[in-house]
Amino acid sequence: MSLETKSQELKGLVSTYDTEWFLGDLSGLMKNIASGRAQDQLGKLSSPMRQLYFLGGLLISSDDTHGKDIQYTPEKWNKIVELLNEIEREYDKLFFPKPDEEIDDEWKKIRQVAMPSFLSYFNQGPLNYEEQTINWVNDLYSQIDETIVAETGVKTSDFIQFYNNLDDLVQRKFQGFGTRKDLFQDDWLTYTKIQMGVIDEAPEEIKKLGEERRPLYTFMADHGIINRFKPEDLVTADLSLDKIKAILPLLTCSRNQSDFLYYTSTRPSNPLYEFPIVDIGNGLFQVFEVKQVIHAVDDLLERVCSKNPKAKDKLIDRKGKLLEKRIVDLFKRFFRKDYKVFEGYYVDGCEQDILFLWKEYAFIIEAKGYNLREPLRDPNKAFVRIKDDFKASIGYGYTQTKRVEQKFVDQVPLRIEDKDGNLIEEIDTTKYEENDFSIVVNIN
Repeated sequence: MSLETKSQELKGLVSTYDTEWFLGDLSGLMKNIASGRAQDQLGKLSSPMRQLYFLGGLLISSDDTHGKDIQYTPEKWNKIVELLNEIEREYDKLFFPKPDEEIDDEWKKIRQVAMPSFLSYFNQGPLNYEEQTINWVNDLYSQIDETIVAETGVKTSDFIQFYNNLDDLVQRKFQGFGTRKDLFQDDWLTYTKIQMGVIDEAPEEIKKLGEERRPLYTFMADHGIINRFKPEDLVTADLSLDKIKAILPLLTCSRNQSDFLYYTSTRPSNPLYEFPIVDIGNGLFQVFEVKQVIHAVDDLLERVCSKNPKAKDKLIDRKGKLLEKRIVDLFKRFFRKDYKVFEGYYVDGCEQDILFLWKEYAFIIEAKGYNLREPLRDPNKAFVRIKDDFKASIGYGYTQTKRVEQKFVDQVPLRIEDKDGNLIEEIDTTKYEENDFSIVVNIN
């Protein structure tokens, strides 16, 4: 079976499930990846996070005509897992030798670079803390709010408040359906098609217990219930219903048949990355993974600002300066005292980003705002793209740091100058013998 055939078969298996229940169950499984629970379902997956996202994307891009199932059979789930892993192995095979293909050192070198780059790119999600992304979005885009308001009708702070309100709601619902009865709201039980209860013939004591535990039983049967909401649920003093209704369409998709088939697809890509909230009808919405919402906001605002040439130039300039500020702030917090820092300085007439001196240590830092492109499937073409991207980001950054580093290696005075060639300070490099470090920081 080919990669396409296996992917089509998997999409067919997934398409029989109810949208709300299936997405909710996948969301519940994702929460168990780090804890090691749910090994009966997750234990055999090779890249659980990406594979669960892939399943969600296949569901959202399938026809929902037959999407009625609200429970797995062990046999069907095992088949889903089997196909997921077989599909990943098919990607591995792209880098294997073809019949009669000559295998020499160059062939090996190309695949040693292309294969791990390809698999890592498509098998890993964002690894940063959500607070980092929230702060980045706020500090970067709030300076370009004029463009953002013109395009979307709301400000950067409104997007962040939307995210915070949604995150808070999901947390409260999780607690409310579990141990915090004081947080529970009765109308939340209407956000599911599954009705839990006790048969009429049961003793009164059992009926009473069943009613008390109905929220917990409902959550156990339908994990997605905590991820569902009405726009009104997100309203706070800092975020009006009108703003919520302006933001939702920008981050929302619905289940519709489309050509999405491969988890390495970029056109079309997995809709749940760009639109992590799903319109499930009847005024209800369901978020697939809350953390992805702030990443989707970041991507959305970058697209919005990139439409306008003037705003795009401002964005690029702001992004570079903000990245440098983040780096300097981090070093200052870590080393605390006895440091000296130079930003936007010149050496031999060439501009450099950051030089951080602490006691007998020197850190030569270049910040790069280069966005890496997705690797190609063809190893030979992929190698060329990876090499070009490396040269444009890490390679170019290293060339810049090397210019300064060589002064420390040669133990000659380092003249720190401004853009007009005026001396700011002369550094005695002999004080930092073998303690100079070059660091290239890429924005991603």
